[in-house]
Amino acid sequence: MAIQIAAFNHLLNQHPARRAELAAHAGRRVAIALPPLHVAGVITEEGWLAACDGEPEARLKLRHGAVLSHLSGQAPQLSDIALEGDAELASAVGRIVGQLHWHASEDLSRVFGDVAAQRMESLARGLFGFKASWLSAWPTAGSSICAKRRRCWPAAIWFNASSPKWIICATTPAAWTSGWSGWKPRSNLNRIPRPDGLMSISRSLKIVATLYRYGLDDFLEGHSRLAFLHKLFGLCPVRRDTSAPLPQRVRLALESLGPIFVKFGQVLSTRRDLLPPEYADELALLQDRVPPFDGDIARQVVERSLGRKVEELFVDFDLKPVASASVAQVHKAWLRQPDGGRGREVAVKVLRPGILPVIEQDLSLMRTLAGWVEKLFADGKRLKPREVVAEFDKYLHDELDMMHEAANASQLRRNFKGSDMLIVPEVFYDYSSREVLTLEWMHGIPVGQIERLREAGVDLQKLSRFGVEIFFTQVFRHGFFHADMHPGNIFVAADGRYIALDFGIVGSLTDTDKHYLAVNFLAFFNRDYHRVATAHIESGWVPRDTRAEELEAAVRTVCEPIFEKPLSEISFGMVLLRLFETSRRFNVEIQPQLVLLQKTLLNIEGLGRQLDPELDLWDTAKPFLTKWMNEQIGWRGLLRTLKHEAPQWATTLPTLPRKLNEALGSAKTDLLVEGYIQLMREQKRQNFLLLLIAILLAALLAKSLL
Repeated sequence: MAIQIAAFNHLLNQHPARRAELAAHAGRRVAIALPPLHVAGVITEEGWLAACDGEPEARLKLRHGAVLSHLSGQAPQLSDIALEGDAELASAVGRIVGQLHWHASEDLSRVFGDVAAQRMESLARGLFGFKASWLSAWPTAGSSICAKRRRCWPAAIWFNASSPKWIICATTPAAWTSGWSGWKPRSNLNRIPRPDGLMSISRSLKIVATLYRYGLDDFLEGHSRLAFLHKLFGLCPVRRDTSAPLPQRVRLALESLGPIFVKFGQVLSTRRDLLPPEYADELALLQDRVPPFDGDIARQVVERSLGRKVEELFVDFDLKPVASASVAQVHKAWLRQPDGGRGREVAVKVLRPGILPVIEQDLSLMRTLAGWVEKLFADGKRLKPREVVAEFDKYLHDELDMMHEAANASQLRRNFKGSDMLIVPEVFYDYSSREVLTLEWMHGIPVGQIERLREAGVDLQKLSRFGVEIFFTQVFRHGFFHADMHPGNIFVAADGRYIALDFGIVGSLTDTDKHYLAVNFLAFFNRDYHRVATAHIESGWVPRDTRAEELEAAVRTVCEPIFEKPLSEISFGMVLLRLFETSRRFNVEIQPQLVLLQKTLLNIEGLGRQLDPELDLWDTAKPFLTKWMNEQIGWRGLLRTLKHEAPQWATTLPTLPRKLNEALGSAKTDLLVEGYIQLMREQKRQNFLLLLIAILLAALLAKSLL
């Protein structure tokens, strides 16, 4: 260690300005991994590093992907340096270390002379620079030897996704000496996002080893284009275990790959329109097991993000988290009042530091894998892997922004203001930011603890009905619903009301979505399968050219067996699931909000029947749905529609003659007839609506005169 500290101090000696900056942190203990140097010690008043005992206050490590770039003379970015411990100290020292690089020519000149030293340094930097570029592109490129005229020249080879061949792209000295940037891939693989850096290679190798360990390379069997990959998997020095069923092995593999892949599996479990039921059921069992990070680090994140000391914000801030997940953890605290007294009890949710680079790396690999699945597998396009990853990307980044969750909580709280069924905690925006969310602390019993609820005197039957009513109120009245209502996010207050927590995932529905959902539910329970089919077509959930009779027959085949059960045992969530599975045969594109709806409905159903096994979901929901449909279709709904559309009609009607003249003057001959027909239809619709308004006004006037 002493030799390495001396080498690091020699590096500092070549950068006096950086050493002066480091001296500002005298007395602080740090550990720095700047390959090939690995040093730990205390910073002296002169800016040197001295050996010492004791645990470092901050740790810095140059990421593997930036090592060769650093050796080639490029200063690493702060994002290339992994930071742990005291965030402020680590960031400050990280900025200093990021500007250090070895001036090799100064040392080499003492041995070989100035000219030779300059040439040697230039050659070394060029070599390391080339290797850095080569390794960063390795996920999609390799190296090979091409014999030509009995001479061997290095060649870049690229994998062609449309035809798995190794294509030689450089076979001459000119191509080699022109550098890596001169080589152009002769395939369309560049359309697939590619991960960068040595860390991505390491992560990719871990993924490959994990897939092999659980025998998931079996998916490659029967694919002639991927036969060579199947053989490569066999070279993994990992013990293979295929004793469990394949869906279970998929779940175990995702759990082994860490929290981001676990979350991906959880999101994927809701896509029952894409996955076979046995896989979706198994993925739904995924658990997010992540140890909490140090409370002092949480404190530093709060102070950095809110710009004030914790003592100025809170009278008391418990450093021990009460809950921890892969993205954030929660601490209990009490606000400080202006007079310094103890204020409101709050929950402070703190984003896990350093999570973004981890997420971006795994998402980059997922995009690459999704592109390959889409191109190489027969079902690739139907499964829409890129869209699934893009949806997961949006979901994750929404969850990483605490202000997004704060806005969701505020909206839900406003929707249920004064409700006797649901309590939503208040958001303290002055104590919140993108990394910190401060909410009112809620006291209650976890909804899954049935015995405690009974002991507290909670009416479980009433509570189960409340859950169903809350769901349908969110969906059909508000069009905005909490989409992560599993038992861990729901508590019960002393007065028997639900308490909602964790607002990172919400869904929203348009008026059209709400209308067709209600039509589908009512038609299904009336066994009107023709109406179910036509509603699917009218809503655009299936292609317009779908034959209603074929869809009706498919729906009947899937859904009729459900009615063999008592009505009280029929699952709303399974109804939606069966409709999704049927629609998949007709190239349906299930909207993300409907997938969230189905997942939430299954959660609510399971929760309701856990509280009250005799709960008749249909008996509870039908009056609500019928009343809502009457409001939409009856005269109240008509008046509301007229009121909503009136401003548009007032703007559109006066411009129709001018639009007609412009259309006739500028339209092409072959479009005139079609345009004229559409215009006449619009005119007829507007005339009918005007007539309807006139009749309604006349009726209201007559009623007022009588």
